[in-house]
Amino acid sequence: MYTNSYRKEQYKEAIRQKDIEELEKIRDKAVEKKREKDRLENIDTSDWVLEDYLEEQYNVIMDTKWLKDVSQLENYFNDYINDDFECGQGYCEGEKDYIVLINNKYYSVHVAAEIGSAKQDRGDRLYWVEGLESITYEEIPKPIKKQKEVYTYKFSVEILPEEKEKLDKFLSNYIKGE
Repeated sequence: MYTNSYRKEQYKEAIRQKDIEELEKIRDKAVEKKREKDRLENIDTSDWVLEDYLEEQYNVIMDTKWLKDVSQLENYFNDYINDDFECGQGYCEGEKDYIVLINNKYYSVHVAAEIGSAKQDRGDRLYWVEGLESITYEEIPKPIKKQKEVYTYKFSVEILPEEKEKLDKFLSNYIKGE
């Protein structure tokens, strides 16, 4: 058994001042935290499947390492989502919605950011995310696959090869959503 004598000495006086009931409460909390940690670590995620269309069409989040239970949603978003908000000089994004898959159930998650800003010497204000203000979620039915339709357009105008190239590039980017 490993013993950290420095830590032991550091807290020895504080422990001596507590009575048995307080120490039992501390022990019970520690045991409960350990049980919850073990429960989360033992959740089997091998049968969780994220279909391609859910990721492509809805950007569904499935993180089998850090999101095994609904109780982890708040910590997950507090730890990992701050960088998702678009902020900069003259603009900021204060709210975002996500769809999350946990244990073959889907959750709609709404995240509101706390935005900080500063006046600049020149130009617009500079905005950034200070932290997350609120995280709310609710269980939703599985999103259905969006139907894609095929359209064919014919142009009856004369264009130069470089104009056709620009048009093809524009349409390709538009279809990709860029």
